[in-house]
Amino acid sequence: MALYFSTDMLKAFKGTAFHDSLDSLSQKIKATLPPESMKYLKTVQQTLQVGIKPYKDYARFKEIINRVNEAALQKKSIEMVYYTMSRKKEGRRKVDPYRIWFFNGTFYLIGYCHLRNEVRVFALDRIKMLHQTKEPFEVAEDFDFEQFMRPSFGVY
Repeated sequence: MALYFSTDMLKAFKGTAFHDSLDSLSQKIKATLPPESMKYLKTVQQTLQVGIKPYKDYARFKEIINRVNEAALQKKSIEMVYYTMSRKKEGRRKVDPYRIWFFNGTFYLIGYCHLRNEVRVFALDRIKMLHQTKEPFEVAEDFDFEQFMRPSFGVY
């Protein structure tokens, strides 16, 4: 039931490879349900609405998201041109992409920034250009995503 109603939340991933995979899973789940269960769920759907916060349309960033995800899976560093809001200018960065994080309607890249020599958070929609290198990386043994995000109130 939870998986059936979570399909509304897929809207935030529309236009990305994540949406296609999750939608395929959702269709498979629906196909395995007996007709009486589907009828019951459709009845419940008339009284229950799953809402999500506003989100950005990531269809135009599909290629960036796919390339960052691919680099993270292959553990290859990326070079990118990134727009920094605080300085209101673009700069070049080399980053080891540890993880893609979807938080409050926005996709982020969590990775080791060679310019700042620390793990940083980058909004994927501010990446202006991206190139995957052939340089392999390893996620630092002491890196723990939950621990990294624990002290923050969100993304900063």
